[in-house]
Amino acid sequence: MFRARDMVSKQVEIDGETLRVDAPIVERTTAIAQLQESAAYFNILFQGAGGLDEYVELLKRALESVDYEFVTIEMDEIAFGGDPAEFYDDFHRLLDGIGNDYSEEARQCFLSVAAFDEKFALFPPANLLLDQLEGFDESDAWNHCRVMGAGGSESGIGRFVPWEINDSY
Repeated sequence: MFRARDMVSKQVEIDGETLRVDAPIVERTTAIAQLQESAAYFNILFQGAGGLDEYVELLKRALESVDYEFVTIEMDEIAFGGDPAEFYDDFHRLLDGIGNDYSEEARQCFLSVAAFDEKFALFPPANLLLDQLEGFDESDAWNHCRVMGAGGSESGIGRFVPWEINDSY
């Protein structure tokens, strides 16, 4: 959904401390177009791990179903799972490489930045939670949320997202 040009940096003061905030922000329609454009890149980068077309379609439908004008992600929540400076450096580099960096290093970096389970080999089905599929374990559920994100059902935080529960989508 995002490209390097979508990154915004801002200094904010909180409780007398100045913090730098970095996050992508883009118009929802642009996010949808960029999501679709990047599908082929990620399918090639992760060939052998299963396609991402169904994930792209679910996320596209979710984005089309909301009235918000802009899309962003909560970067700090993700970054502070490890070394924030390293995370942001990797994130910027990966956005720059979408569509042209097909290296194994880029593949491994995407897995690391997204915090995939160490046992990752295949993407679980995109409809894993939506259809409450059986025969999958916690690792599959974790990897699913690393591609799609998690809402109230999987994380216990925030609103439910459409791919978590059958009657919400």
